Amino acid sequence: MLIRRLVVVFVIFLLPLASQARSEILPYPDVLDELNYLLTNKDYESAYQTAELFAFDYGGEADFDLLLGFAAYGSQRFQEAVFAFERVSVLRPKVFIGRFFLAQSYNKLGNYAAALAELEKLKKLTLTAEQQNKISSLSSTINRNALSRKTVWYHIVGANLSLDSNINSGTDQDSILIPDLGEIVLFESAKATSDTGYNLSYMGGISIQLIKIRL
Repeated sequence: MLIRRLVVVFVIFLLPLASQARSEILPYPDVLDELNYLLTNKDYESAYQTAELFAFDYGGEADFDLLLGFAAYGSQRFQEAVFAFERVSVLRPKVFIGRFFLAQSYNKLGNYAAALAELEKLKKLTLTAEQQNKISSLSSTINRNALSRKTVWYHIVGANLSLDSNINSGTDQDSILIPDLGEIVLFESAKATSDTGYNLSYMGGISIQLIKIRL
């Protein structure tokens, strides 16, 4: 038991030393250069793994977090990308690219309200024409995604059968749901017989739930 405790204490003692040694082997500018090289070559997985090695040392540095966010986004780790770009937005709130990719990451996660909220914050900055176009394009994409997810089509077909004996009449009606039909209204008059008839009707529509943006 004593030996086990000594081993645990020894390992805990070595952890900060290992982190310090790692930083000494690869200084901050070199880490940024390495991440830039990997990202430029679209090796997002290696970039993310490299960034993770130095996250303890350099996490919270805006440039490092920005590159970490790119690596996470490129390797489709969108939740990790949100964390990184959020830190960039806090550290440098007036830098376009950090908040823009934060909105991109929220969009990938399906958090459309948060994505649009970040774009609204960007609109308050002094922007170039290119940046304004990027915001407009992303906003349209987010709205399409939101509309697609919040849209529900409904379809109802009704059939009516009538029987007439010249004394009284009765009606039997059935309703069924049919998915993925267009909006149509159909009606057929009664059959050309003296005592029976039927009609067929269709009703369809769309239900849209609007998203709310909190600023």
